[in-house]
Amino acid sequence: MGPPATPAAARPTPDDAHFYRLPAAIDPMTLRRYFTLHGADREEVTRCQGVANALGFAIQLCALRWRGHFLRDMAGVPSAIVETLAEQTGFLSLALAASLQGYPASEDTRLDHHERIRLHLGFTRCGAAERGRLLDHMVATAQTVPRAATLYPLACRWLLEQCIVRPGPSTIRDLLARARDQALAATFKTLTAGLPPEACEQLDQLLLPPAPADGQAASTRSRLDAFRLPAAGASAAALVALTARLDELSSLGLARWPALQTIHPATRRLLAGWGYAYDAWSLRRFEPAKRRAILVCTLEAAFAEAADAIVEMQDKLITRVHNRARKHRADLLHATDTAKAHALSVLEDLGGLVLDEPNVPDAELRARIYAHHPREEISLLVEGCRGLRRATPVRTSASSGAGTPPRASIPQPCWRLHPCAFRQVLNWA
Repeated sequence: MGPPATPAAARPTPDDAHFYRLPAAIDPMTLRRYFTLHGADREEVTRCQGVANALGFAIQLCALRWRGHFLRDMAGVPSAIVETLAEQTGFLSLALAASLQGYPASEDTRLDHHERIRLHLGFTRCGAAERGRLLDHMVATAQTVPRAATLYPLACRWLLEQCIVRPGPSTIRDLLARARDQALAATFKTLTAGLPPEACEQLDQLLLPPAPADGQAASTRSRLDAFRLPAAGASAAALVALTARLDELSSLGLARWPALQTIHPATRRLLAGWGYAYDAWSLRRFEPAKRRAILVCTLEAAFAEAADAIVEMQDKLITRVHNRARKHRADLLHATDTAKAHALSVLEDLGGLVLDEPNVPDAELRARIYAHHPREEISLLVEGCRGLRRATPVRTSASSGAGTPPRASIPQPCWRLHPCAFRQVLNWA
């Protein structure tokens, strides 16, 4: 067997180096505000023996005043800081930069300088009482900002505001882990405190496959998996399935559980993300309070996603039908113009035959007309003209190619397909 794994709280992370080193680029305003040595500061610096000690002392003093912590070493100190302090102390900047490599000369010097600087600036060590205060503050903060990456800088800011020297990174990580666990435990308790036994049973049943219908094979997917499925393509069938899902979520009565309003939205999103990330088997292994709190937040997120998907899909379907109707109208207008032109042409031919009395006798007029235009063609034109007079659309031979789409292909509005569920969407919105 290999060596034991290093605990997560003790592993160095890039964020630790970022929070315990000075930034490479410092603007002039920050330099003037935090790296200007006042009279009392100069007196403390002059008590140090040697150029290296004086420079290191001044840098540590300004670092604590600015960021609330001491530097682990002098590596990476920006040259702008060295030049700014050199102008105030009268030392040559090159000599100061070279002398930084040997600071501090001993551990006793480092501890003595830290203690003098702490007392001079009025900072307090981060003892047990201060860690307890920080823990209480971060528990309250973690209920609104549950992500650990965001909690770390907030803890550093609070320590600086309270004039408490920032402890080591492992101490802060351990404390933030405890604060986050306590905040989540309080959230789980808040979400599940008022759940009746029937609701708890419903939540636990979501992680089990539904009972198979007669003659059907048993499903291996839980009911929660069906709620987490993304919406299918925009179609009438998919819209009906979404409204049915929304109706089922609403019937559970947990997607809008009143206790959800007391939890910060960021925490609800975090728990819902766990509900989408873990499978049903993993969720069943959680303790009851944690499992049910995650499921309640997941149901809320699934209800919101279903409602949003219904609105978006209905908009897509309406746009699709509108485009199809607009194309059909354009085709119909084109066919109507063509039919009118054809009717005028036929009328012109008929008028020419009727008026050509010398060459077309009355006895031969009908035969000559039918020779130019068949009886069926004239019958369709007459029927079309009668339809126009009655203001009812009648399909003529020229416009027969532009047919209307079948009624079944036009999606019905979601409020007609599932009126109860759509009213719930409107109420929720």
